[in-house]
Amino acid sequence: MTQYEKKARASASGRLLFPPASAPVAITPQERDRWILIYRDMIRDPETGFQATVLDQDRYINAPDYAKDEMYLGALARYKVAARDALLGENEQLRTKVFANTAESNRQLFQQEPTPAAYPDKSLDLLDNLSPEQRRNLLRWGTVAPRRPEPEPDTRNSFKVPVADPSTSQQNSNTSSTTANADSPLDTNQGSSFDVAATSKNKNNPSNQNKTVNVGEVRDYNESGNDSWRAANDKAFTNAANNYNKKYGLKPGDRGYITPEFLKSWAMIESGGDKKAFSTDPFQVNDPRNWAKEKTKIAGLKYRETMTPEKSAVGALEWMRYKSSETDQQGNKRYLGVEEGLKKYNTHEDLHDEPSRMWRLDYHPGLLHKDWYATAILLRENELLRRKNTP
Repeated sequence: MTQYEKKARASASGRLLFPPASAPVAITPQERDRWILIYRDMIRDPETGFQATVLDQDRYINAPDYAKDEMYLGALARYKVAARDALLGENEQLRTKVFANTAESNRQLFQQEPTPAAYPDKSLDLLDNLSPEQRRNLLRWGTVAPRRPEPEPDTRNSFKVPVADPSTSQQNSNTSSTTANADSPLDTNQGSSFDVAATSKNKNNPSNQNKTVNVGEVRDYNESGNDSWRAANDKAFTNAANNYNKKYGLKPGDRGYITPEFLKSWAMIESGGDKKAFSTDPFQVNDPRNWAKEKTKIAGLKYRETMTPEKSAVGALEWMRYKSSETDQQGNKRYLGVEEGLKKYNTHEDLHDEPSRMWRLDYHPGLLHKDWYATAILLRENELLRRKNTP
């Protein structure tokens, strides 16, 4: 029995979840067990199972690691939905209960009541009247904004990381420092390819640090209306990235090079759903629950000190840099890369596979949280960079 099955069986009661428009329907332990068995059989089927449709496909085999994680999670989610539909197809009693519950939740749509007169001058902003959870569920499917939405790039046949303009790279290389600090990454030819990312023009130009900057909107984290606070730290992220790269002599294309898009994506995964945390310690580097005394020397922080987004970004970068290296028995330091640094920054290994989390961003059955954490950040950084480099 898999770890997922064990955890699911351990629950005394369950929720069979449908899209946010419908209320969840309680299911019995026996119905839950049957759901899991159908799910397992679908995954193990020799012709349509996980091995045949995902693992053995060239698109999966040749994809970079972060893309494999995304394909892996997407396939699991599709199998889970298919198993749920199969359960409803064979269980008439449960199907009737689901349909009745759905009809009840939408009953007001079919009531014949007079439509009140419209008062345009007193119209309500419906988004403001929603609870934070309802607003997050609504905005997951799109952005409510007065501006025209940007077109999504076509990523069906490509997971390539965008490459910086050669002329821009040459210009940046002439203005950037060429001497690295003593504890700069030792070997620039080892490690993950995630550290190579494109950047927009003149990002290292100090004169740009005093200008209004717009890093861009991170997927799943709306910045319009009441959520405009998510754009408030763009300048802090840009300055922190520029200062870090200058300190360690890093140029676009170097391993360990940091972009503002990376910092903003990282901050969103850490605190994008909490306005107070995002405005003080967006990277949660000084959270008492995960404090380590080494942070005083490595990140320049004091326990429980008052935090700002600028201080949080600097401290998080230094702490992740420290976590990105390992020392062998001979005392030689080896740089592991940003992806490994993120996994060591957040070391949680829970699976977050409870059905109650199915509609949350961090629902990732079968994948350790630290692996999902690094992948979610790097994918969003890649999307921001690709969007900026798309004409």
